[in-house]
Formats: sequence, structure tokens, C-alpha cells
Amino acid sequence: MLNNMSFMEQKIHELQGLVHLIVGRNGQYQDELVAQQQLITTDLTSIIIQLISTTASLLPSVKHNMCTAPSSAMFPYPREANNVASQTQSEREEAHEMKNKDDAEEGEKR
Repeated sequence: MLNNMSFMEQKIHELQGLVHLIVGRNGQYQDELVAQQQLITTDLTSIIIQLISTTASLLPSVKHNMCTAPSSAMFPYPREANNVASQTQSEREEAHEMKNKDDAEEGEKR
């Protein structure tokens, strides 16, 4: 993977030099500029392919880590949000039950 990264870094520096060269000429020799633009396009395509390849090689390890990790490590917030929601619902139910008991006790006193 480090070889791929150093290759991409080298290509990027080559492209930077080529772009500076094209900008410096600014319109001289139209055929040569077209050829250099095609080289840049080819090099950029090569860099994109290398990036995709490098990314794809990393995916299986990420997928494996996600499968072996406990769900609480991967998704800590939804579980906590559900706990808060159920706790809030329980508190509402308890408050409602207490209100009903208070109302019943007041009815008995009358």
C-alpha cells in the first residue's frame, strides 16, 4: 500500500510540474499543449484508479472489524436514545399512575 501511495505522490508532483509548464507557455504550440493535456488526463485517470484500488483493499478489513465489534461500540447513541425514550415513557406512566391514585384517594375522602 505504501508503494501505491508513493507512486501516486510521484505522479501528482509530475502533474503539478506539467501544469506549471503549460501555464507558463500560455498558447504556444497548440498541438503540443493538446498532447500535454492528454498526458495529464491519462495520469489523472491512473491516479484515480490507484486510489480506488487502495480504497478497495482497505474495505475487507473495515467490514471484518465492523462484524466483530460489539454493537454498542459501533452504534452507541441510538441505544442510549432508546433508553432515554423508554425511561421518559416509564416516568410518564408512573406519574400518570400516581395521579390516578391521588385522584382515587381524593374521591374516597369526599
